[in-house]
Amino acid sequence: MVTGLTTKFSALVGSWPVAKLNARQLYFVTLHVIKTLESIGFLVDRNVGDNASVNVKLFQLLRRPCDEDDFKVTHPVDPKRPLFVSYDYTHITKNARKQLIDRSLKINGQL
Repeated sequence: MVTGLTTKFSALVGSWPVAKLNARQLYFVTLHVIKTLESIGFLVDRNVGDNASVNVKLFQLLRRPCDEDDFKVTHPVDPKRPLFVSYDYTHITKNARKQLIDRSLKINGQL
């Protein structure tokens, strides 16, 4: 899915079966999508994913030794620009909420 940062534009870029997708395969799909979008005039500034292990590994694969920050990597199309990477806060919030609902929260041994 591609969405605008300053506009209400959004469009589906593609759909791939991901049940057995590994991080290396996701890396190449991600590079293909970024390069294709950039070639038709979009500027890709950010890649967002939930914190599933395949996405965590993808973000690691996108990093180069010169990348100092965890939240931005060298852009695969234009090395002069950063590509920001982040986890989808909605999924993280949902996961934290679910963990709290599934468990009894005890503070100093009291519910």
